[in-house]
Amino acid sequence: MKNIYFLIFTLIFLLPNYTFSSENQIPTEVFGSPPLIESVKLSPTGNKIAVFATLKNGDSAILVRDLTKNEPLKLLVSSDNKYLKLLGFNWFNEEIILARAWFSANFYQTKRDNTRLLKVNVDGSGFSSLFKKKHFKKLPWLPSFQAGIVDFLPEDDDNILVEVDISNYRFPSIVKLNVKKNTISEVRKPKTDVVSWETDRSGKARIGYKYNDIKKKQRSIIFFDLEKNKWRTIWEFENFSEDEVSVLGFGEEPNKVWFSKYLDGRKAIFSADLSQVNIEPKLVYAHPTKDVEAGLRYKKGSDEPIGLYFRDDNYHLITWDKKEAKFEESIYKEFPDKEVYFGSRSKDRNKYILFVENSSTPGVFYLGNQKKGTLELIAESYPELSSLSLPGKEIVN
Repeated sequence: MKNIYFLIFTLIFLLPNYTFSSENQIPTEVFGSPPLIESVKLSPTGNKIAVFATLKNGDSAILVRDLTKNEPLKLLVSSDNKYLKLLGFNWFNEEIILARAWFSANFYQTKRDNTRLLKVNVDGSGFSSLFKKKHFKKLPWLPSFQAGIVDFLPEDDDNILVEVDISNYRFPSIVKLNVKKNTISEVRKPKTDVVSWETDRSGKARIGYKYNDIKKKQRSIIFFDLEKNKWRTIWEFENFSEDEVSVLGFGEEPNKVWFSKYLDGRKAIFSADLSQVNIEPKLVYAHPTKDVEAGLRYKKGSDEPIGLYFRDDNYHLITWDKKEAKFEESIYKEFPDKEVYFGSRSKDRNKYILFVENSSTPGVFYLGNQKKGTLELIAESYPELSSLSLPGKEIVN
């Protein structure tokens, strides 16, 4: 517990200097400011945490701490949110963090959004962009968007797949990017009108999203048939129409896909074997009053989805895996009057991060350990409000 509270005490020194004596004198700046802690993520072993925080001067920052050592958080990288803005991060392995960043730059006298994929070692060294100018020799100019990770390739210790303009400045390729060596190889060449790609569980490009503003049906989805070794169009639809389809992902069966489409005026989740000439959608999940807009949930070690990132009327996740559902129910019972968000987990799924809040309680982060059956407070998103009693929400007619 002593080690965990090192995180809390360190973060206190990052807080803005708000002063107030009672709940009736809380400055509006407190509620209008970003949270001190936006996210906490575990390293693959669960022995380290990385924190996305807002510093005292308003900068965004990524900080890291080794939970096995009696040391404070260490600042890895920060951005001023003016010239450069950090958008988020993920652990690549135990020693490397990948971050996404945004900045604006002039392109023929016009300001243009840009994104970059950055790497930094947990010892603070090696901070750099993963893509280099030499990677774009075939293009007349550097592509603006360079942070579109398509697949983290969980079984590959060296590479990730990134969607980026590499040989055609109009349509993206998929490149295999070696994070350790900064080398790339083009594994899926660009295809006319395909503006985005999606891979199956083996890392092969199987879905392409096409956009053509000349045709009446502006959008279509193409599918790569492994047996016939060719692409074919499986859906066509107009923008913002009820024919719209969005592929969520694949499972263990190479041709089975989960996707969202409209059912009785609301989005619902279906699955189907896309290798069939006549696709027969099977309803997986629908809600009587809400659009089901959610991605698939997976757990390491299995290619089959375990549920949806969608919450039922009790604000519980939709979970198909019985073991995972039992674990989640045990956590919901610990916080019966709060909303629970499950965060990152260690590779062995023993350690995990929780974010817990409700309308009158600022968010709190916990570190859980399944084997020990423990939950330890590690950070508060608005620690300056933690000692105050805040009013709950009320319905106003």
